[in-house]
Amino acid sequence: MDVQIVDFPETRVAAVEHRGPPEWEHRTAQRLIEWRRLNQLRPDRHRTYGVHYTNPYTTPPADHRVDFCVSVDFDRDFPIFFHYVTVGPDVQEHEMITDVYLPLR
Repeated sequence: MDVQIVDFPETRVAAVEHRGPPEWEHRTAQRLIEWRRLNQLRPDRHRTYGVHYTNPYTTPPADHRVDFCVSVDFDRDFPIFFHYVTVGPDVQEHEMITDVYLPLR
């Protein structure tokens, strides 16, 4: 094995998250490939990466996590996200507070 230390440039990517057994990773990767085709991101110009958060040999299959990514040369269209400020089983529905964030360009 040839190990080298390199300066890896900051790279903008789009990702598809895989959670579950390693045997299902191929299905998740296929979703990224289809998205890349729909967005006309050719493999020779847009590199493919995997970010492995867990070891599939020591992690229970349900907890296994990998992000499959493709490099992009445009800003990602971030989805709405929520901050659950006061929620839970002991909070009455009318007392629950959730902040909703819609990223703007």
